[in-house]
Amino acid sequence: MSSWEAQEEARVRALVQATVALQDPAGAAGPGPRPAEAWRELLVFLCPHIESWARHSALLRRCRMANEDDARSVLVAVIERLAADDFANLRRFVARHPPIDLDVPGEEAQAICRLGKLGAAFEDDDLASEPTAVDTPFRAWLLTLVGFCERDHVRRRLGWSQGGPTRRDLHTDAVRQDDAAATLAMSSNPRLTDLVSIRQMLEEIDAELCSYPAPMGAAVRLWSEGSSPAEVARQLSLENPEVARRLVRAGQARLRARFRQRWSDTFACINLD
Repeated sequence: MSSWEAQEEARVRALVQATVALQDPAGAAGPGPRPAEAWRELLVFLCPHIESWARHSALLRRCRMANEDDARSVLVAVIERLAADDFANLRRFVARHPPIDLDVPGEEAQAICRLGKLGAAFEDDDLASEPTAVDTPFRAWLLTLVGFCERDHVRRRLGWSQGGPTRRDLHTDAVRQDDAAATLAMSSNPRLTDLVSIRQMLEEIDAELCSYPAPMGAAVRLWSEGSSPAEVARQLSLENPEVARRLVRAGQARLRARFRQRWSDTFACINLD
């Protein structure tokens, strides 16, 4: 997989411009690739990066989905979103708009995001391993879109999609075969994890956080809702972000002692490793 430095960013943005059939505002000399050719070249560069990001996704890992099949499913979803409606999302990037996220309702999106963050408490994760800001604009924009697709993938795998997948869908994504053998096989699999059980667990975690010393519980709650250590420090009037990190780590250790087995049991039914 090639790197993604400033030079690669410039190349990718030129391919995006060509894909949506817009003129390069820098006025590069010579004719650029045609839209179809640019799209193919763009995919050749992007696909290894997207699949690698999905394979190392904190959200997928903490929901027991960081495997080759799930990573490729996320990759396919990202490609579909980039190509949909005559490259509407790529056009949004060119117009300096964020990607569109319409697939996950607000309550489910919040629950899934908190799952990904709070899962660190049950894995001995170091807060320092959280992703840092990305300097290159298209890479940062694309990471946001990949995050949307990962979140939607988790939602579907947990059985939260409209209509809900069958147990066979959950494990294979294959076309359903309505025969007795398939029905018998499905009936022997564990039940799906549903939104009610996840919501209940998050409510219990919130109640646990309320019993912690005020700065610690508030720091963990803010961090689990997406605030960076710097934002946590600012909102709680802490001395600096490192103080916020220490509070979050201390809160994680307490949550780990209280909920680690519960977390493991909740997601045991989707562990495909």
